[in-house]
Amino acid sequence: MSKDPEEIIQIWRYDQVPKSLKPLSRKNSAWVVRIPPDLVWHESEALFLRLHTDSHPVIRRMLADGSILFSGGLKDEKP
Repeated sequence: MSKDPEEIIQIWRYDQVPKSLKPLSRKNSAWVVRIPPDLVWHESEALFLRLHTDSHPVIRRMLADGSILFSGGLKDEKP
């Protein structure tokens, strides 16, 4: 059984992020994650927020459809 891509947590390297999401992610992130609205739970967000450090910050953005976008980049990069 194949799940609709809208119903799964999607993880990309920055160079593979869909063009529509790239402007919303941290420039030159190491990774970008999209959590669809039905899977936005405290526990699923915590998996990615726990990767936040001073040298590898993680940004979180709420998308218009209720999805959450996380991206992790280097300290000297701007979101």
